[in-house]
Amino acid sequence: MGGAVRAVPVPGLPELAATAAGTLSTTPRPTAFEPAGGLGVVDSYLVIRHHSMPAFAGRPPYVLALVTLDEGVRLPGRFDGVAPREARIGQPVRAAFHVGLGADTPGVIFRPRQPAAVGAR
Repeated sequence: MGGAVRAVPVPGLPELAATAAGTLSTTPRPTAFEPAGGLGVVDSYLVIRHHSMPAFAGRPPYVLALVTLDEGVRLPGRFDGVAPREARIGQPVRAAFHVGLGADTPGVIFRPRQPAAVGAR
């Protein structure tokens, strides 16, 4: 088998190439950052019910969502402000930054654009 097998390019990330000899190389690509408005929709989500780390044992279930922002960027993040049973694909959301306890850098979280139902976490 000749040539190289290439991964799907992701804007702003180096392109990875695995050669027939089994080596891995990267091709630097220019990175341009553009501001985003933070509005988007849920493309997919999953509910985390069983925590694999003892530090998180006993915490209630929570939702992780994959969101496409209006600018076309897809981001994963915690989906706050809805109970797990109320999360929906296609739900409009707004991104925000959150610094968790003990974290050095902020993470992205998403909240519904409309107020959540009574009793939602």
